[in-house]
Amino acid sequence: MYIHPILFIISFIIGLIMIYMSPVEYKTVLLEPTYDNLDKYQYIDSNDQCYQLVANLVDCKSANHITKFIKS
Repeated sequence: MYIHPILFIISFIIGLIMIYMSPVEYKTVLLEPTYDNLDKYQYIDSNDQCYQLVANLVDCKSANHITKFIKS
């Protein structure tokens, strides 16, 4: 035999224990909304309110007069 089953099992268990005991590194990923991913994600604000963004086409001349945002 090329592999000793007992040595394989012992080294496998030691490897699993080392992986379990190693610290987990969490990485924060900042996701900015784009036109392509607006309908794929829901966002949560600091008050635990969920929302989803909706894209609306507006005329450039009237874009500076937008004062109301519709929350769906």
